[in-house]
Amino acid sequence: MSPPAAYNPDHADCYLVAGDALLALGKPYDALVIFDWMAGQAGGVPLVLAAEGCGRALLARKEFQKAVESFRFALGYARQDYYNQDALIRRLEGLLREAQRLAEMDLYGEDFVRYRDAERLRRQSPQMSPGFTGTNLRDTAVANNRLTKPETITCFRRHARRRRPKPGEAPKA
Repeated sequence: MSPPAAYNPDHADCYLVAGDALLALGKPYDALVIFDWMAGQAGGVPLVLAAEGCGRALLARKEFQKAVESFRFALGYARQDYYNQDALIRRLEGLLREAQRLAEMDLYGEDFVRYRDAERLRRQSPQMSPGFTGTNLRDTAVANNRLTKPETITCFRRHARRRRPKPGEAPKA
């Protein structure tokens, strides 16, 4: 698919909708052509939206590093003082985080990224210190009304069963 011959700022919304429609139809390459052409022609908020569209098309094509660059460009342009678009900035920040995560999964592997994120959360949580035990977990969950006492006891028993040594094994210290 080829883009229109000339850019008309009055039709910027039409170009964006056409690109979104192509993405929804599963044609990310055609959508990328439209968004890229528009990003080269437009300015202001339509440029930010076109760069966001390029990033989404690149994500659909699994070109994660290029998508990160596209979202960074869109976010940098959107943060300029004369564009007061808080909702757009928050959306771009979320898309950038997701693209960075997918790029890291592509580079390092999904298991490593999930482990790293879980480890980061564990270290940030004051309750998950090395001395934290299942009893503390049960009491904390009940105190915070996250689980009822029977649900918590069931969870704790499952946890304790998994940690129980198998017959013939020495208990772990």
